[in-house]
Amino acid sequence: MKCVGCGVELQYDAADEVGYSPKKEALYCQRCFRLRHYDDPVYSKRFGIDPRLVLQGIQNQEGVLVLVMDCFAIEESLEQPFLQEFSGREILLVLTKRDILPAEIEEEKIVKMVVKKIRSKKLPIQQVFFHSVKLNLGNEELINYLYQYPLGTNFIFMGLANAGKSSLLNQLLEMDTLTASCYPGTTLSFSKLRKDGYTFIDTPGMEIRASYVMEVSESDLKKVLPNKTLVARNYQLYSPQSYFIGALFRMDLTPTERASATFYFHDQLKIHRTKLEQANDLYRRQKGKDLKPCLTKDLSEERNVEKGKDKVDIVLPGLGWICLSGHFQEIKLYLPKGIEVYTRKAIL
Repeated sequence: MKCVGCGVELQYDAADEVGYSPKKEALYCQRCFRLRHYDDPVYSKRFGIDPRLVLQGIQNQEGVLVLVMDCFAIEESLEQPFLQEFSGREILLVLTKRDILPAEIEEEKIVKMVVKKIRSKKLPIQQVFFHSVKLNLGNEELINYLYQYPLGTNFIFMGLANAGKSSLLNQLLEMDTLTASCYPGTTLSFSKLRKDGYTFIDTPGMEIRASYVMEVSESDLKKVLPNKTLVARNYQLYSPQSYFIGALFRMDLTPTERASATFYFHDQLKIHRTKLEQANDLYRRQKGKDLKPCLTKDLSEERNVEKGKDKVDIVLPGLGWICLSGHFQEIKLYLPKGIEVYTRKAIL
């Protein structure tokens, strides 16, 4: 028998292993029970799911692939190599968590950006949908589209860990069966749900490469992953400045004239601004104190960013983005080893 929340095979003997339930009549494993009632992940499965087995399982399923992508994580989602494995399949794209992005960002602009990236990678995306569980957005449009397929069609929901697949399916199918949480690795195996003659398959999230989501501690995840609409924090620059986001990231800016930096991050993530010449000392003294959350890794990787006359976004996977406006002599970033950073034309 499988856990109806995460799909893993239930077992009743080893309390410290996956799938354990103290009660043989239980529908949920102990981990799902504690996640659903106490928001307690019990143990981390961010790195415990073999992506090769997940890919193989998806490839063995006949049906329409529904790629679930977090609106907040478009760049890193489209950079994942596993997408190339499905170049011959029919794929629908659902952009979740629309409520996280500021309302001023036009959906048409997001679609245009996503489609451009999709075409450059030659991915066979048939249709793009927006969805938000909190706003109850996109449910009717998506389900009506899916129900145009012949009865008996399988819909395989796939994507990165923490993209919101289980939350989407719960709302789409008007149930609360699947376990959903902010912790990557909540869904551990394949779960099949049937409704109106169709089969909906929830799959484990693929490991997110080069993202802060995979690096910060479980206890800090809620301080990093936004759960409500991002509010801009704007800083004007007239002289060289350094900005820290906790001890997770540092950016040195040397403007040639008046410029600005606008930050879009979780409101619990503190942004520290200091004079450029004081930045090294501040990091040395305050890492883990005023500068938190922090990682076990130092900010050892340096990157320089080139900017033209147009506004540019610097995207930090799993954290948010910074919009730079104006002219700069130098833009230097400091990152933990293994974290990627992306730049794009400003979306606001």
